[in-house]
Amino acid sequence: MKSQYFWIVPALFLTACAVPAPPQPAAETAKAPAIMPGCVTSTVGDTTSGKCALTLKTIVAYAKTGSRDPAYDQACLALYRGEVGQTVASSFSINVKTLIMSAASTFDNKTYGLPPLGIAGVYTFATFRPAPGIYAVNFSVTETFSLATSSILFSPAGKPFNCLVSS
Repeated sequence: MKSQYFWIVPALFLTACAVPAPPQPAAETAKAPAIMPGCVTSTVGDTTSGKCALTLKTIVAYAKTGSRDPAYDQACLALYRGEVGQTVASSFSINVKTLIMSAASTFDNKTYGLPPLGIAGVYTFATFRPAPGIYAVNFSVTETFSLATSSILFSPAGKPFNCLVSS
């Protein structure tokens, strides 16, 4: 029991003794919005927020192990052809200094909260097994806010493959 408190006391001490941050200007000026196809973004201070409407365009098959499996591409196309052309609406907010971020995607009239994945070099958000038949819903934005992608990984019941439908 002592070891738990051992870590809390120094953390409280360091927090109480921390040097306050210098005062910030009262109002930040908005920077020019990033140019990202399918998205509208705005940046204020260190935070970039945006809304994207990305059209699903491609379907590829993956084995349940996660490796690409082109042998099932036609089966995925037959199962999820109707998803091609559908729009995934996503919204995000990313503070590039603190790395506090959030995102959500709406697909097929359902909104999915997407926690950040913490992958270096890209801002990626995903939720796993959010609904029957869906293995993952993913939204990614490059660090330069120049490209965004959305994808849905379907897991057809009783099949030896998954189907990735992406923008």
